[in-house]
This record gives sequence, structure tokens and C-alpha cells, in this order.
Amino acid sequence: MNSFRSTGQGREFLRFGAVALAGLAVDIALAWGMSVVVGANLVLSAAAGFAAGATFNYLLHEFWTFRRTERRLSSARMLRYGAALGAVLATRLAVVYALSQMLHAKQNELAILLLATTLSFFINYLANKHFVFKSAVSPKTTSQGNGP
Repeated sequence: MNSFRSTGQGREFLRFGAVALAGLAVDIALAWGMSVVVGANLVLSAAAGFAAGATFNYLLHEFWTFRRTERRLSSARMLRYGAALGAVLATRLAVVYALSQMLHAKQNELAILLLATTLSFFINYLANKHFVFKSAVSPKTTSQGNGP
């Protein structure tokens, strides 16, 4: 446990969790509001909430969560993030659809969204940590001061 904290990974995980909770609030508020207040289809509402939360999360992950020396937008990371989100979104929407078929969707919108979000959270963390924002192995700085 000490090695986890001493490497900064513990703080990184806490930042990821904080960003995920904030993004989740954006996601669920928009999805639930669209479904209940506007009367939009629950699957479409879930997709809109997901997109809004994902955009919010990407920006915070890029500039705060996964602290790197180069804090800038990266087209390669954006593409990896998009690919990862495709898998996470497909999982979320499939779970929302399946649960809405098994449960009474008009009475359980929030429960369905929260269950689907919980599953997609774990997939999202793994994808972000190991695929999108993975640490690149960089060469060590030489004695002349040349480095990455």
C-alpha cells in the first residue's frame, strides 16, 4: 500500500474518482432530465448524458487527473479516448436497454441509469488507465541534459 501511495498512483486514483463523480453528476442529471422532464427516449437520454459527461471528464483527465509534464491536448489521446468511449458507451447502452426491458423503464429510470453507469465506470477506468492515458516509457535524461 505504501508503494502505491509513494508513487503518486493513490493520488491519481483519487483524482480519477473525483472527476468521475463530477462527470457522473453531469451525465445522470442530463440523462434523467431529458427522460423525465423532456420525455425523451431513455436510451437516447443515456447517450446524451454519456457524451456530455465524457467531454467534461476528458478535459479534466487531460489537464489534471493523469498529471504529465506535457499538459496539452493530444490528437492521439483523443482518438484513443474516443475508441475507449465507444466500447464503454456500447456497454452502457446495452445494459440500459436490457434493464429497461426487464424492469418497468418508466418507473425505474434512475435505477436503470445508475446500474448501467456503475458497470461502465469500471470499464471506463480500466480503459483510461491502461489505454488512453497510459504512461509512455520514456528514455532517461542523459548527462548532457538531453531528454524527452
